[in-house]
Amino acid sequence: MVGIVPKLQKLVVNAYPWPERLKNYMLSDKGPFTIFFWCPWFKWGIVIANIRDMAIPAQNISLPQQTAVTLTGFVWARYATQIYPVSLNLFAVNVFMGLSGLYQLTRK
Repeated sequence: MVGIVPKLQKLVVNAYPWPERLKNYMLSDKGPFTIFFWCPWFKWGIVIANIRDMAIPAQNISLPQQTAVTLTGFVWARYATQIYPVSLNLFAVNVFMGLSGLYQLTRK
C-alpha cells in the first residue's frame, strides 16, 4: 500500500465493528475513500448555485456560462455511464446540471 489513503482506509475499517454491508462499501471501488465518491458531492454545488440563480433577472444570465454548464452536464452524464465503476450519483448530478443550464438558457 502506497500513500495515506489506503492506510487511513484500513485504520477506519478495522477501528469499529461496522456492519458487513457498510464495510464492503467502504472497501469497494466507489466507496468514500475514492474520488468516485467525493467528486459528485462537490459538483452538486454547481447545480445548487445554478438553481439559486433562477431568482435573478433573465437579462443578467451569462449565455457563455450557461452554455458551458449545459454542455458539460450532458457530455459528462454520458461519460458517467461509460466509466468503471459506474456512479449513479455522478450521472444524476450531471443530468441535473445539464437540465438546470438548459432551463437558464431558455430563460435567456
